[in-house]
Amino acid sequence: MEKRARISRAERHAQTREELLDAARTVFAKHGYGGASIDRIAAQAGYSKGAIYSNFESKEAIMLALLERYADDEIAEFNRIMQLDPTTLKTQLKDRLDTLNADLDWDIMTMELQLHAQRNPAFAERFFAHETRLTEFHAGIIAERFAGENKAPPSTH
Repeated sequence: MEKRARISRAERHAQTREELLDAARTVFAKHGYGGASIDRIAAQAGYSKGAIYSNFESKEAIMLALLERYADDEIAEFNRIMQLDPTTLKTQLKDRLDTLNADLDWDIMTMELQLHAQRNPAFAERFFAHETRLTEFHAGIIAERFAGENKAPPSTH
């Protein structure tokens, strides 16, 4: 008889947090920020409100965590692609760019984040910090590629 490995409390907490974020993403995309509630997110995830509050201080904190997770995933994926040989890199980068906006739920979430940022200056500051992080990351990749080819990026003027 095979024994199941027990997961640690920290691993279980991380797993619960990810499940809550997945549920929140679905709820925010379906109901918008205003229509999403802690109760709906908890029900979608199959957890109590207490599980949400032990992981996040507010609905807004969940949105920011979703944005951070998206940025982390995006950076990791682009870093993975940039390590490939030139032929594979070109194909994978093209495929990635072709599918970048294929996730309708994330597109809706992005609109919700932007709308909420327009209405809430404190949230806007944190939201735009994440946006800046992604923009600077992508700009760095482009600059690296041009530098690797000993070329200057095209001028925007």
